Amino acid sequence: MQELYADFFTQYCRFISKDLIATFDTRLGRNTKVISNFYRVFYLIGKKDTEKAKKDEAIDILKKQIDNYLSDGDVNIYSDMYNSLKCNSKDFIKPLVLLNPLNTPLNDFNEAVKDFNKIFKDKLFKQGLIEFNNALAHLFAGFSTSETNLKINVDKASTHLYRGALDYYKTIIKKKESFTHEQKEKLIEIRTIEIASIGLKVSNTDKDNILTQYRDFARELYNI
Repeated sequence: MQELYADFFTQYCRFISKDLIATFDTRLGRNTKVISNFYRVFYLIGKKDTEKAKKDEAIDILKKQIDNYLSDGDVNIYSDMYNSLKCNSKDFIKPLVLLNPLNTPLNDFNEAVKDFNKIFKDKLFKQGLIEFNNALAHLFAGFSTSETNLKINVDKASTHLYRGALDYYKTIIKKKESFTHEQKEKLIEIRTIEIASIGLKVSNTDKDNILTQYRDFARELYNI
């Protein structure tokens, strides 16, 4: 499993060698389609009931996608960034037990993506994917340096996954064309709780409560 994550972040390292520059180019922008592919592979390699052969195959497909992504355009522009990042899988071997605090926020994010896809049929949701990419960026920073730094960045990645899950459910709710009086009252109640937490150091329990209320409300609206 360590090798799988090392291979995954090697491909992510290759991806950001272009993406970090491309985001400043208005002709290119952030490639949410590629980020979506990273999400699918990250989700797959984290599943315990999936055969390793399928995970290896997913990494191989991802590598080919990144090959195509990097070959599209002026490769020379990104070569210096690539060389500075030193995308070597051996450097990304870390104890996976350090990822354990990520389990709950990642599961919450996965549930939000599933609920969104049930309603909107696998449409890409840019803001949610950007939050996932922000989480990956923190994990990459940890995997590419030290175990201590990975612990710090797992916490930061968790925050982005929480925000991403919230964004998915808020978008699901926003796309509802109309609300009953009772539904409006419930939404006001949830928003009031959330707004009261702004600027405060919110515990994981309080975060879970806010996310759970948004999730339950969104599922109720669409009967999912």
